[in-house]
Formats: sequence, structure tokens, C-alpha cells
Amino acid sequence: MYNPQSILDLLEARGLKRKDLLNYLNKNKNASLTQVLSRNIGVNTLESIADFFGVPIDTFFNRKNPNHSVNVNGTLNSVHNFNNTTTTNNKYENSCSYDIHLQLIEEKDKRIAALEKLIALYENQHQ
Repeated sequence: MYNPQSILDLLEARGLKRKDLLNYLNKNKNASLTQVLSRNIGVNTLESIADFFGVPIDTFFNRKNPNHSVNVNGTLNSVHNFNNTTTTNNKYENSCSYDIHLQLIEEKDKRIAALEKLIALYENQHQ
């Protein structure tokens, strides 16, 4: 379950102010961090907050199995090794988790491909 307190704890532990995070998220001066961290927080916002702190997004969730991790090795858009390491014995959880991770990888690959096309277009225009 999502735990907004973990974000506040990270701010305090690193000696940062709420305003620092709000500025990073490009929120206006009247924004409240409490509102931003509400239960309706979006994945994109959580991803940005994770980037701000340099931590995995799982940091913001109370997980039953905190040892769950995924290792992906590869270059560009080719994944050479996908290793879903879990300590749970529940095959259903493993397969669902694996499917979610594959969907995330596919989405990232699509974004990378789109960015590579934009770069190629830009380079063609400036030659």
C-alpha cells in the first residue's frame, strides 16, 4: 500500500524542505505537499519523486515482500536477461508481477524508440 509518510521521512532524513520537492515537481507556489502526496497520487508523480531522491519507486509502498526485485540487463532496446527474483512461493503472484514488469519494459522501449526517432529527425534537420 502507498505510504506518503515515507516521502516526508526522506525529506527529513536528507535535510530537504517540502518546497524543494514541490519546485522539482514544478508545482506552483500555492501547492501543498500534502495535496500532492494524497491517496490519488499518479504513477508519473511518484516516478518523479523517486528520481528526486534517487530511490526506487517501491520505497513509497509498504510491501509484504520487500525482497522483490527485478534485474534487467541489455543494450538499447534488447533485453538479454530478465531475472525476476522473488522469495514468495505463490506462483500467481510471480506470474502477475512478471507480466507487469514486462509491460513496463515494453512501455519504456516504446518511449526510447520514439525519442530515438526524434533525435534522428533533429539531427537530419541540423546537418
